Amino acid sequence: MLSSKKMQAITIIALSITTTPLVMIDDEAKFTKGSLVVKVMADNSPIDGAEVQLFEGKKSRLVMATNRDGYAVPKSERQPKGIKEIELDSGSYQLTVNKSNFKSRTIKFFLPEAGYVEKIIAIQIGNQPPKANAGSDIFLHPKTQVLMDGRKSYDPDFPKDIDPEYLTDLDFKDEFGDSNGRRVEEYLWKVISKPDHSQINILDPHSPVIPLIPDVEGVYELELTVTDGIDQQKDAVRINAYYPISSKKQLPFPRGGHTSSIIGDSIYVIGGWNQVFLNRVDSYHTKNDSWKAVAPINVLRNHHVSFSYQGKIYIAGGHNKKQIRGISEVERYDPVNNTWQVVSKMPNPRYNAGGALYKGKFYIFGGSSGEKKVDVYDPFFNQWESLPDMPVGRIRHSVNVYNGKFYLFGGKGTEKLVSEFDVVTGQWTEKKPLPNPRYYHASATFEQRIFVVGGHSFIEEKGIDTVDEYDPENDQWRSLSSLPFAIDIQSMNSHDNGIYIFGGESQFGQTSVLNTSLVYNPLYANVLDNSTP
Repeated sequence: MLSSKKMQAITIIALSITTTPLVMIDDEAKFTKGSLVVKVMADNSPIDGAEVQLFEGKKSRLVMATNRDGYAVPKSERQPKGIKEIELDSGSYQLTVNKSNFKSRTIKFFLPEAGYVEKIIAIQIGNQPPKANAGSDIFLHPKTQVLMDGRKSYDPDFPKDIDPEYLTDLDFKDEFGDSNGRRVEEYLWKVISKPDHSQINILDPHSPVIPLIPDVEGVYELELTVTDGIDQQKDAVRINAYYPISSKKQLPFPRGGHTSSIIGDSIYVIGGWNQVFLNRVDSYHTKNDSWKAVAPINVLRNHHVSFSYQGKIYIAGGHNKKQIRGISEVERYDPVNNTWQVVSKMPNPRYNAGGALYKGKFYIFGGSSGEKKVDVYDPFFNQWESLPDMPVGRIRHSVNVYNGKFYLFGGKGTEKLVSEFDVVTGQWTEKKPLPNPRYYHASATFEQRIFVVGGHSFIEEKGIDTVDEYDPENDQWRSLSSLPFAIDIQSMNSHDNGIYIFGGESQFGQTSVLNTSLVYNPLYANVLDNSTP
């Protein structure tokens, strides 16, 4: 194929990083010219249709394409089979190979004069692209400076067996003075998207670390590009800039002592009190920030419990002027027909109880009569059962479920008490107490934490604005950014990216019912106290 009388240079460029490309020089070289043959392989199979470009120095010399045997031939002379020899003078050359769905490859080689090389030379061109790391998503308040740090980006080709102190710029250059792909050579930050009216800008986009101040509420997306002089890679990161509390369209009718339950993207605010007992029900659409009145409940009630199950809402308990010791009627709401129907009666009617749904059954703990009682309602079979009494009676407390266990928080006379109930074993365990004692509060589970919000202070005899976060996995508490005002006997639901808080009173018993609709997002709240009592 090639004459043995002259230097031979056979180059095999592999698109698979597991194959080592070689430039082989005949050990009997006597001339300053040679013949080049290019074959493109991937996983030991020839690649058809790859583009091969030969450069002499910086100047493009020849553009070729591989045939079905993987050999590069000039496009004008492409053949189904055959090998094309390319005559070269001594000097510096570069080959670039491109093929869709494959990683581009580039190799540089030097064809020496006669007698200078008498061995096979392996050219290591298995360059790996740098790894861009723009960091994790960030949650903060607008107008707060954040440092975007890309220094966790790295190049997997960086020499690991050499002390970096002894490396100089020459260690990261090839024989031509170009980058050899062994370190991150350049950073480039870019704002991909930002909220309307934002004037945010990047002063030094090529710095590994850049300061930014999100100027309005919203989501900012930044892109970091890093290059090693040969290849580049990109990584994106989001900055979520919001205040922890936002106001939504106000309740159409102020109230406290009500409940709220969710079906789809609608939250139904049910009953309550506003100087009189209420049967009113209003539906809030979370996507449209809009309210509408729906069918009222059949029995006026306040301080009841409610839950959603299989697209319907159930309410139980509570009290009114006529049924001061507790309401027995259980009502069910069908949003399709917009109707309420009495479907059952509580075995132990009471108000100011706490409850939560678990595995299709609703558990009701404590309340105004039978403060230690635990009743379970199965809406599918419309049946009740009673469990053994609690060790401590509870009233005006809250209940949440996490990882198959119930957590009871606070209550009148048990303001600091936190109890865990394992429904499988029936075991009650006392947990670390509330850092801010309270009753007539609300709690909700969000992002694997339970948030206890507002309530009434038995010490100061007024509503409070504090928010405490409980980590049930580690039995730890911390206090977060407070509400903008004191609140108690409100309703609260975790939905999408926040906790919705409706109505309530700023001073219990003082006819100070509220029509507020708030969303509290703990991801943007500040930690006020990391201590655990």
